[in-house]
Amino acid sequence: MKLENNRFLALFNDNGAMTSMSLVGDKYEANFILNSENEKWLPNTKQWGLGFLTAGHNHREFMNADSVKLENGILTAKYSVTFTDPRTFCVWDGDREKSRVDRRIILTVTREMKDDGLWETYEYFNDSEKYVILDEVGIYSSFYDVYTLGENILWKRVNQHIWAGGGLSYIEAVRQSGIGPHLGLITVDGDFESFQIDEVNTSNVRGAISLVAHQVRIASQRSVSFRRVVTDFNDRREFEKKILSYTGHPIVDYGMMTVPDGEEIQLRVIEPGKLKYIKLDGIKIEGKNGLYTYKPKQYGEIKGKIVYGDKVTDITYFALRNEKELLLRRADFIVENQRIDDPADPRYGAFVPFNIEKERKMLVSDIEDLYYGIPDRNDSRERYNMGRLLAQLTLKLGTDKYVKYLRDYCAYLEKFIVDAENGDVWDSSYRNEAAKYYANGLTLTDDCSDMRFRSYNYTWIASFYFDMYRITHESHFMEVASTVAMAHLERFPTRSLSCSQSFIDAVREIGRDKLADRIQAEFNRQTDRFAEMDEDYDPGEVSYEQGTVMAVARQMFDAYDITGDKKYIGFGEKQLVRLQAFEGNQPNYLVNCMPIRHWDGFWFGALELWGDTMPHGGAVFSGSTYLADYRCTGNPEMLLHAKKCEYAHLTLIRDDGASWNTHIAPEKVNGRPAGCFDPLANDQDWAYFTFVDDFLTK
Repeated sequence: MKLENNRFLALFNDNGAMTSMSLVGDKYEANFILNSENEKWLPNTKQWGLGFLTAGHNHREFMNADSVKLENGILTAKYSVTFTDPRTFCVWDGDREKSRVDRRIILTVTREMKDDGLWETYEYFNDSEKYVILDEVGIYSSFYDVYTLGENILWKRVNQHIWAGGGLSYIEAVRQSGIGPHLGLITVDGDFESFQIDEVNTSNVRGAISLVAHQVRIASQRSVSFRRVVTDFNDRREFEKKILSYTGHPIVDYGMMTVPDGEEIQLRVIEPGKLKYIKLDGIKIEGKNGLYTYKPKQYGEIKGKIVYGDKVTDITYFALRNEKELLLRRADFIVENQRIDDPADPRYGAFVPFNIEKERKMLVSDIEDLYYGIPDRNDSRERYNMGRLLAQLTLKLGTDKYVKYLRDYCAYLEKFIVDAENGDVWDSSYRNEAAKYYANGLTLTDDCSDMRFRSYNYTWIASFYFDMYRITHESHFMEVASTVAMAHLERFPTRSLSCSQSFIDAVREIGRDKLADRIQAEFNRQTDRFAEMDEDYDPGEVSYEQGTVMAVARQMFDAYDITGDKKYIGFGEKQLVRLQAFEGNQPNYLVNCMPIRHWDGFWFGALELWGDTMPHGGAVFSGSTYLADYRCTGNPEMLLHAKKCEYAHLTLIRDDGASWNTHIAPEKVNGRPAGCFDPLANDQDWAYFTFVDDFLTK
């Protein structure tokens, strides 16, 4: 079955679920809708337009249609579920049977294609004798958000920016190419307060997304409806204009949603729509010429409301403690709690994860039978970035407070991890014995599939040892840095290496001119290859993600810094279009301007949850890339974009210096409770050393 006009084409299966929606005349013939025919992991019962309800212990899915018909351009599908609820009403005289009520909910979904897009109405009718309380009403609404590579694939897959803030709820589905036209979903009637993700089990798929309404009360023989439109748009401003036209929600520039210490919140209303007032901390704030300002009274979250028409939506800022003070607290916490400080331990000086709720270090020996991703919780890998944070603070603040710990750490690295002679960087202090911890087996080769020698580790170690050289001016550290850098370029020719003119100059300073020439020549060769490949990316540990694009863009700006050739700025800014496609503009500091990442909580967290991780340390490199562009071009928008991204990550640091791993955005993931901060201080410190390098100065 299909609904179509001269602009849109939507296809539906016999169960009434939408399996495809495309734009007529689209050069790439993209299907914007996730479906189980193309993605076998997606059950038929969780395709677009199906859903579920929850009432206490009762969880029922609208799986099989009672009827589906297409008449006069209107597609109607009906579903029904029944359950018995013994606990909604009082139980008199201990007789539970007197309070038992059989429930029957009839869902009628109607769809019609109009000039502006596909209109959907979901009507829930209570065919019961008494009122019903539905704790959850969920509607599966998944655009084709899957990471893969192939010809023109970035034009056929999307990044979904989800907001379920009550009166305002939408999904902005942007092609991964960053270039429109795109599709989006806007809720016109009805409130969705959260979203959930199901069926995600790999880093390369976002999962089945459902928008969820809470505490839906329906009187007997009455109904509650949700109305939505799937429509096209060319860019974010056009999408915001459509939201305004359908809902009356104002177009807003939220400004910095993570507010630096001592500064004001500045929120600018560009088009007011049906705006009535804005509240922050429970206080109505006054606007002047569209500019609303508010001085935070304390550190932490600042919750608010935007009230417009008869609707209300949430808005949340964060007032940040002084960033220097916060970062020093974080560094002190690391040396006091996250290092192996027993001189009898062979790994003395190493940094390890720490569960900030259980007040306990996490060691491989404690978790080897309890987690899937043991290497991501070992004494190496992303933990290197704790060392880099201490080193960056030492450089930027001119303090020697952490030098002893850094030297102890280098001793650990050179004992277990770094081969200073050939540049090998082992993935773990267990070396070959770590094979048992790689769940999918260990491929013993010389290429990037050999996880004993992980490509990322080389970049981090080379950069860390470069920092140590700048701190101590001891040539040994630069010898190691340059040897590891060259090993990376030779072993992983398709993987980006962070490099700079100052790094190459330092290699020359220690008398290694020929090695400096080799590093620069190989870096130039790699950069030119990246410039030529356009969207033909090499797959990494995640086939395609924010880090894939960021690494190429950043290398272009580094190449300009080294060569002065402006062509690299053009190549880099072409990548930025794709990089920004990963970021939404939702009114919450946790997700605003945060690139989508949805696997890090599973691999690096204590809770081992999939689901959107925003903010997360891996995302901060997007901000650093925008800053690199600003330094090349002077574009102030890139500076603001960089600050939005990088400052938000500091909100993960608690006042005592402990750090949450990330925030898991969905309310539930695969049925497990989420919507929370993960307590494992583990891999997020690359956000902090990046911030120090980019914004903190003496």
